[in-house]
Amino acid sequence: MRNKEKAEEWRRQYREKHREEFVAAYEERKAKGLCTACGKVAIPGKTLCAIHEEYHHKYREAHKEKQHNYDAARYRADPDASRNGCLLNNYGITIEEYNELFIKQGGRCAICGRHQSELRKHLFVDHEHTTGAVRGLLCNKCNFGIGYFQDNDQLLLEAAKYLNGARGEQ
Repeated sequence: MRNKEKAEEWRRQYREKHREEFVAAYEERKAKGLCTACGKVAIPGKTLCAIHEEYHHKYREAHKEKQHNYDAARYRADPDASRNGCLLNNYGITIEEYNELFIKQGGRCAICGRHQSELRKHLFVDHEHTTGAVRGLLCNKCNFGIGYFQDNDQLLLEAAKYLNGARGEQ
């Protein structure tokens, strides 16, 4: 075994032995808004400082194919864990809470009523952008429609009047 291989093996064994300590330190830094790599102040909304964020970005750019293969393998190994992570990060709900909402809505879009089986994509989580509160599950078209109206109920009412011909000529 060459020196480089020995060093890598030693690092792997060390990480396994002290994994709980690393995880605890990571979570503590993350909770305090510090860079999880070095402990300096992190960029707001991120887990890394500017230096490590730049390094991370450059690394991912330089190793796109390797990173894609890694991400794809993780997803194939456990698609629910990947989906759960996305739901937690983006909306603050677990896959179990998503499934409860799905059952509550009968597997249908909360606006147009189309069933999941009629759609090419899963139902999207609709949420209030200012508070982050989850409102329901929508199909792709209804979700984009609300987005285009900027979650503004007055604009939606005006659009409904327009569609119903309730507007007078101008």
